[in-house]
Amino acid sequence: MMLEAFLSKYPERRTELEALQVNCQSKDLTAEEWNTTKERADTIQAAFQVYLKERASLSQSFDYCNTYVSDLYPIVRDLTNSLRSGDWILYLSAMEMK
Repeated sequence: MMLEAFLSKYPERRTELEALQVNCQSKDLTAEEWNTTKERADTIQAAFQVYLKERASLSQSFDYCNTYVSDLYPIVRDLTNSLRSGDWILYLSAMEMK
């Protein structure tokens, strides 16, 4: 949802991101192409982080939701992965993060 808001505010970033998705699907990337693609992805990620900070300063509820999602996602991801794979050490680690 936050990424979609970012992309709608900055349509040029959406175009860059779509170009990266198509480019990354190519299996014959050279080292130079890979480095260029990584730099472009890092630029988009940095712009997204700046956008999140701007939004957080404008709205306390956005800041709360962003923090909540950022804290909750790794726990849910680890719980889901542990249950799928049967990795009980990962499960216990996720439960400990709660």
